[in-house]
Amino acid sequence: MADFELNIRWKDMSKQDQVKDYLYDKLTKLFDFSFVEKENIKVEYVYYKSKQNYKFRLNLKVHRGELLRAEATSKDIFTATNEGVEKMLDQLRRIKTKVNSNKDASRPE
Repeated sequence: MADFELNIRWKDMSKQDQVKDYLYDKLTKLFDFSFVEKENIKVEYVYYKSKQNYKFRLNLKVHRGELLRAEATSKDIFTATNEGVEKMLDQLRRIKTKVNSNKDASRPE
């Protein structure tokens, strides 16, 4: 299905194949960034019955050894997934911009 290692934890809810397929589709966007490691990506879904909402957590490593984390909460599990992945994409874009600006600054004129 995918060429990356993914660990999904389903807390206080049952495993949902539709959500898993949707997640795989969304996570492929992360690998447009060459510095994202494809091993040991961790995702956690938690359902809070009292609040009737879902929490999505995503952890991944970049090649510099840093661990990045994104979280999102919503009443809809697909919305929580989408918002969490978008937050991670924002972090990755910031890292890419920072790396590129540092390369430009180190070039001799």
